[in-house]
Amino acid sequence: MSHKEVVIYDLEFTTWPGAIERNWSGKEEYREIISIGAISIDLEDLQEIEAMEVIVKPSMNPILSDYCTELTGITDEHIKVEGIEIHEALQKFAGFVEERNIFSYGFDIMVILENLRLNNIQFNAKTLKRDRSIILKEYHKDNGNQIESPYELNVLEMPLYGSGYREALKEISEGVHVEINLHGHCVQFTDANIKPWFHANAFETQGKCSGEIAKIFNVTKLNGNMHSPLFDVRSVLIGLQELVLSRHVESPLK
Repeated sequence: MSHKEVVIYDLEFTTWPGAIERNWSGKEEYREIISIGAISIDLEDLQEIEAMEVIVKPSMNPILSDYCTELTGITDEHIKVEGIEIHEALQKFAGFVEERNIFSYGFDIMVILENLRLNNIQFNAKTLKRDRSIILKEYHKDNGNQIESPYELNVLEMPLYGSGYREALKEISEGVHVEINLHGHCVQFTDANIKPWFHANAFETQGKCSGEIAKIFNVTKLNGNMHSPLFDVRSVLIGLQELVLSRHVESPLK
């Protein structure tokens, strides 16, 4: 592995009609990871080196909604036959990433943190901006009442659900470093969101999901379907190649 490589990854997670609009604030709505896909790329020529993808078993809502299946193409049968536990999935992801930095088109790292909490996996997370420790706030999802806790100024209280979530995301705009205890073995990720870079350098990407990026740049021959992690990360890679290699925009990956 070369230090001149990075990883772009994408997650698919449980969802229901209207969940995005209400930011998963409905009772028993959780963003449980059901698939992780990632590619490593060379920083110089932005070419894909290798890829990985896993299907993950959700624990809180083991039966997928029809909406989720229609959106992602992942069925309960896929979960039953191919799914692995979140501990194993994150271990495989960490083994693929090794020491490379990871990038996503959005705040996927927060979904990882949510899944760590849901599955009682110990972790420490800090913002790259001002080095603030991230504390996931307790939240009563049935009535929207938050439990307040007196933390110091160097701690970011991050609500996972409801209206405060998007405002809090501004504090992790430069990225997150997380250390995870997986059965006594510590794995680490340093993550950054490249969606703002796309929005700043290609106005036409605003309001678009990752799987739509390739089409925006007139590339239609990409195998797979949107909301499949590998399709979506390869779509993002096509956008990076167009902006960095053809339009000579400074890369967000360095």
